[in-house]
Amino acid sequence: MKRLQCKDIPDALFLEAVRESARTPSGWAMRWDVHTALEAVMGPVPEKVVLAKAKKLIRAKKMDGCACGCRGDFQLPKPPTIQGHGIWVQRLLDQAQCQLGGMEK
Repeated sequence: MKRLQCKDIPDALFLEAVRESARTPSGWAMRWDVHTALEAVMGPVPEKVVLAKAKKLIRAKKMDGCACGCRGDFQLPKPPTIQGHGIWVQRLLDQAQCQLGGMEK
């Protein structure tokens, strides 16, 4: 029987397990919940394989968290928003409008 390796777990499946396992309002999922979700789909998965896959995805910036073997919270990155950047965005819009206005003259 072939030993399971981290490459045998599709990135999309692991990220979906993180998304489905998120318990907190900010979207953090605990390592053991992600592990349980993966095992529900794939059967037994060694803990070290789960941690290796998590490290790979964190390095690739596909998710945030800690895969050192501690409690190991994981979170998917939030899509970028303009909230909190209103002044910066407004300046860009003003500059663009000025440039367009200058072209019309």
